[in-house]
Amino acid sequence: MKMKKSLLSVVFLLATSSAMAAMSFSSASVVSGMDVSLVDTDKALLALEASSEHNAAYYANHQSTTNQLYLDLDKGNNGGDFGVQPNSVYTWDDLFKVTNNSEHEVKVNITTNPTSGGRINLSASTEGTDWTRLLGIHGSGGSLSFDLAAGASTWIDIKTDSLNGRDAFPEGFELIVDAEKVETTATLN
Repeated sequence: MKMKKSLLSVVFLLATSSAMAAMSFSSASVVSGMDVSLVDTDKALLALEASSEHNAAYYANHQSTTNQLYLDLDKGNNGGDFGVQPNSVYTWDDLFKVTNNSEHEVKVNITTNPTSGGRINLSASTEGTDWTRLLGIHGSGGSLSFDLAAGASTWIDIKTDSLNGRDAFPEGFELIVDAEKVETTATLN
């Protein structure tokens, strides 16, 4: 009988302590040290570097960000604004470089916002890829996607082909470069 009471007491204490542990808190805040820095575009984990060969790629300060990469496809000789002719095709080889400064392989995606509108098709490519239309005149553009190993770089080529007319890009046009870690799966033999 004493053994049963002891066993019941132990079971009761275990059940009570488990219930109390589950009810012990509904939220927690833990302070831990961490470092993060805002750096120039060409020094970030996913770094963008302007070509020294083209006036169309350059660094500028924007709001609180210094040395942010800008592309201005109107820039020509001596930095003047020239633009592109109607019904023409222009290509900028190696306009800017993308570098993966992280410790993982990443999948890089280059898109535009918006993806349609205006009077110019905008396409991009990199070594080993065909031209991908990012901005479409008569339909949505796509995404140039490629894998980039840790510490690797690749140059991005840009091409425009235009219709007639004056308004080239939609107002507020952005070129977006993002990356996500490539998940690798191991195979066992």
